[in-house]
Amino acid sequence: MSAVTPLFMKLVKDYALAAIEFEHLKPVTLAQWMLESGRGSSKLATEHLNFAGLKWRDEMVDFASKISYDAHDGTDFYCEFATKEKFIQGYWHFIERPPYDGWRNHATTGASYIEYVGPRYTPTAGYAGAVLNLLGEAQGLLSSVSDTLSPLHVPATSNPYVKPLIREFIRSPYHSSRNGATIRKIVLHYTTASNAQSTISWFQNNPKSVSAHYIVDKNGDIYQMVRDSERAHHCKGANADTIGIEHVAVAGDKLTVQQQAATVALIKWLVAEYDIDPKRITGHDFTPGYTGHTDCPNVLFGAFSEAAINAWVAQHIA
Repeated sequence: MSAVTPLFMKLVKDYALAAIEFEHLKPVTLAQWMLESGRGSSKLATEHLNFAGLKWRDEMVDFASKISYDAHDGTDFYCEFATKEKFIQGYWHFIERPPYDGWRNHATTGASYIEYVGPRYTPTAGYAGAVLNLLGEAQGLLSSVSDTLSPLHVPATSNPYVKPLIREFIRSPYHSSRNGATIRKIVLHYTTASNAQSTISWFQNNPKSVSAHYIVDKNGDIYQMVRDSERAHHCKGANADTIGIEHVAVAGDKLTVQQQAATVALIKWLVAEYDIDPKRITGHDFTPGYTGHTDCPNVLFGAFSEAAINAWVAQHIA
């Protein structure tokens, strides 16, 4: 394999600064990109900023453009990225779709991740092993650029918070396009169910097509069921520009210590990621534009009142 190109070193630097959900998977994914792109020397990398050999899928429309490309195995449609940042975001978006769904259950180590993803990525025998053979070099590259970066040397749009660990992404069929709407609000809910599995099942199959983006369990586990970029069906009349967060609880419950810590971490990340005014964090029944009436989020945040929600936000988020 050829020497690392200057272009690839720029990708390494961008990746070292990027906030991703699983920071410990940076080395193994970088090693994968080294293998796929010949350390940044492939035509797909140099001309299209596609360092991972990602073929075109319709789900990539927000991250890449569709191009025809003559690869070693024939002509096919591939992804072209406008920036290295879009490539990084696009890669992690790419593996959210089948056949990679379930990868989060194999994200404990870099080896377990690539051993799960590898056979789905390519039928090439020994692919995971070839990636792992480059792991040490990838770790060295990340370390070499990290040592030269000042803590203040971050892009103006970078998120100072890391997205908390998502226990599992379990896709709900009840979602739709935001039709260009910008995420501006966060809506807090309670599930009315005493366990997460009941709510997960409900969001997978219910006659009302109800869903939410996130579920926070009593033990602090976070599940995601709708992508942030999509509209979930959780707050009628106000779905287009909101993120919905459900909390496992029945009427009268307060947030558990673990649940509150996970919720605070998730909201702080969302607020920074989408530039949301903390004053626009609301309870379900108090959401501007909501066209119904409900007891949600009940007394989960201290009392069933808008004032209680505002006080909780002021104490933990603002």
